[in-house]
Amino acid sequence: MKLHFRRVRLSLMLAVLSVLLVSGIACLPTAGVQGGQGPVISSLVAEHPQIYPVSYTNIICTALDPSGGELSYKWSSTGGTLIGEGAKVRWEAPSSYGDYHIMVAVQDSAGRRTEGTVTVTVVVKPEEACCGRGR
Repeated sequence: MKLHFRRVRLSLMLAVLSVLLVSGIACLPTAGVQGGQGPVISSLVAEHPQIYPVSYTNIICTALDPSGGELSYKWSSTGGTLIGEGAKVRWEAPSSYGDYHIMVAVQDSAGRRTEGTVTVTVVVKPEEACCGRGR
């Protein structure tokens, strides 16, 4: 019985030491990465979160670099067309209805990056919903 408790206690101590070791290693700075915090996205919005097919909305990303450096923006989407660059772009909807995700990756001059996503829904025009398309 004493042997069983010793093994359990030893196993528990080894588990605690392993956790402490791993968490200590995780807190060490990574080689090649400068210290400091990367960019922060405070807001990512579509001016119009619901739009009709083949219309457009502006997508605006408000981000900051705590270290005061320049930020770059890389935009992508699951459909439609993105026009422009920087913190504000125009997204033109496709002719198909549904939810579309517009993604932005914001990167600082040190290479640190953060990402955000906003969803825009392409909806049926009211006259098409009641009367059918093309009537």
